[in-house]
Parts: sequence; C-alpha cells; structure tokens
Amino acid sequence: MSRGAKITLLILVFTVLIFGLSAAAWFIFKNERVSAAKSYLGQGDQYLNNDNFSSIHR
Repeated sequence: MSRGAKITLLILVFTVLIFGLSAAAWFIFKNERVSAAKSYLGQGDQYLNNDNFSSIHR
C-alpha cells in the first residue's frame, strides 16, 4: 500500500469516527433538548398567563 493510500485511509477512518461520535451525541442529548424546550415553552405560557403581566400589555 502506497503512502498516499495510507493517508487517504487514515483520513477516511477519522471522518467516519467523528461522524459516528457526532451522531451518537445527537441521539444521547436529544431527550435533554426536548425537555429543555418544553420547559422554556411552559415558562413562557406561565409568564403570558400571569395576570400582572397581561394587564400591563393589553
């Protein structure tokens, strides 16, 4: 195997490894992102349903 082929193979292996780790991290943290989004939306609903806030901006 030539030197160029070894370098190409090494770059390919690192690319696949990085892609695999990124995909794994995306799936691992997906639930945390969903729960954080629901929490922020819930806080926004509470803020908008607050009578003190609503009466000022009507």
